[in-house]
Amino acid sequence: MVVGLGNPILSDDGVGLVVLRALRDRADLRGVTLVEAETGGLGLIDILSGHDGAVLVDAVVTGAVNPGEILEVAPSFVETTGRLGTAGLSHQVDLGTAWELGRRLGVPLPSHVRILGIEASDVKTFSERLTPAVARNLPAIVDAVIRVVAEVRARGARGSERTA
Repeated sequence: MVVGLGNPILSDDGVGLVVLRALRDRADLRGVTLVEAETGGLGLIDILSGHDGAVLVDAVVTGAVNPGEILEVAPSFVETTGRLGTAGLSHQVDLGTAWELGRRLGVPLPSHVRILGIEASDVKTFSERLTPAVARNLPAIVDAVIRVVAEVRARGARGSERTA
């Protein structure tokens, strides 16, 4: 499954949702569940439950790269931190806390998880539009998500080690 995360009215914070909409009609994603999620934390655990593999796409604010660039965040980092920048995966209960709670409760979480953070320029302005820097990189972001989905599918088909 691919989950696009974000807030649709906070400019670049909605990039995960915009990416999901761009993926909807892609033939190379047939059979992949696509979910737009304006929630995080515990709500996200419910969405992920029962799936073998997942790719999460969300805005991040790190200041380490230019807006619109893609950062892959290791699931182990999410599991050991309370925040990823000021946007994205820190909605309500952070993903790491929710993930650990889900594991302790025996929730069937995906065995293969990849997290793509899109460096945001503005996550505070009320706007339904991405900033120009992030919007300009949207085709590359979509291509990256498709590539990562193919890698998750291949890993699941091989039955390789757990990555999350």
